Amino acid sequence: EHLNELTVRMDQSVRDADGYGARQKVILDPRAVSSVLRAMALLQRRNPAIIKQYLGATKRLFTNQDFLMQCRPAELANYLWFISMIHVYDDEVLAKLARRIIMTEVSESCNAKTASRILGTFTSILDSRRKQWVGTCEEDPHQLHELVSVLFDQLAPRLSPSELSPAETSSAICAFAR
Repeated sequence: EHLNELTVRMDQSVRDADGYGARQKVILDPRAVSSVLRAMALLQRRNPAIIKQYLGATKRLFTNQDFLMQCRPAELANYLWFISMIHVYDDEVLAKLARRIIMTEVSESCNAKTASRILGTFTSILDSRRKQWVGTCEEDPHQLHELVSVLFDQLAPRLSPSELSPAETSSAICAFAR
């Protein structure tokens, strides 16, 4: 019941922000969306019926410029993690998230941990996504790889080894290796 209510609120907020309903700002807090999606990924990622209920609303949120402009680097990293956990890859969503992250105010406000999470998760998604591109992708798969290159250019200077745990350092090294 709460799932349906939240999905309706997410859909309504996105429609309102996109101009399909009364014009108003997105009413959802990016931190709240992040928390709900984290719970969904941890508790229901193996339940396609429940995940499917969220996909339309999350796509509209993740492609909505007004919503993305409210998001901080940690929330954007959490959204990438959610995408990687449910294994539903959408080129448009990934490109919009990457473009938001490479904006100066976002990339410059990333700490080492968040930069490591973004780079590690994004490259992991592309690695998984590459398997689906073979003979099935109508879009140019190189567009996302070019965005990842820009992500590395923007975020690599933030990766201070003294600020990273061994696991975060490992994640960053694996991201560079991919």
